[in-house]
Amino acid sequence: MNTNDKIRDLAEQAWALSRNDVVSAVEILREWTDLGHDAAFAAIDALLPCDEETTVTEERTMKIYPASSWRNELYPGLVRALRIAGHDVYDYRESNDFRWPCSMLEEYVCQLELPSAAVAAAFQRDKTALDQCDILILIMPCGRSAHMEATYFSGLGKPVIVLVDESEPWELMYLLLAVGPGGVRFVTDIAGLRAALKSFEPRPVALGGSF
Repeated sequence: MNTNDKIRDLAEQAWALSRNDVVSAVEILREWTDLGHDAAFAAIDALLPCDEETTVTEERTMKIYPASSWRNELYPGLVRALRIAGHDVYDYRESNDFRWPCSMLEEYVCQLELPSAAVAAAFQRDKTALDQCDILILIMPCGRSAHMEATYFSGLGKPVIVLVDESEPWELMYLLLAVGPGGVRFVTDIAGLRAALKSFEPRPVALGGSF
């Protein structure tokens, strides 16, 4: 049996053991192999039906805002896993071709103070999603925008989950996220993320519809 066949066989066993739960299957496969998250997810993903009708029923269905970086490799797989789990997930990368219409610092400052139509529309798109969502997941590593989104979200009184990455420096002021009434959970892996999602009751949102 070659390496690819062995990984597929282990992926099938992990899928069966997880009772068709994508995130659990990925974690099981990673425990059995030296695969990284993306490779493990790809192996499990290859077993799923193309119509993505497989869902997880253990977790409450929520509107989720995953805040992260465009360079974060974990982000796409996590978004898909959350959707397969039945959640309504906002993906800021979808249909997003925003580019700053400027190249100089002075022009950038002018855009912040008096946004053009394109800048205002891009900002409002993400802000509307933040206002509609039940919970925000801060997926590290990520940059300033994601952290500002998490702070704004916490200020709305909504819960935040921080998926901590070992490459990020330890910061004391993450405790500010615990000040809001929504609360915060700090997790280090997908299993912890799932447990944190189960611990939060979704709140009704003022604006309906899905993303």
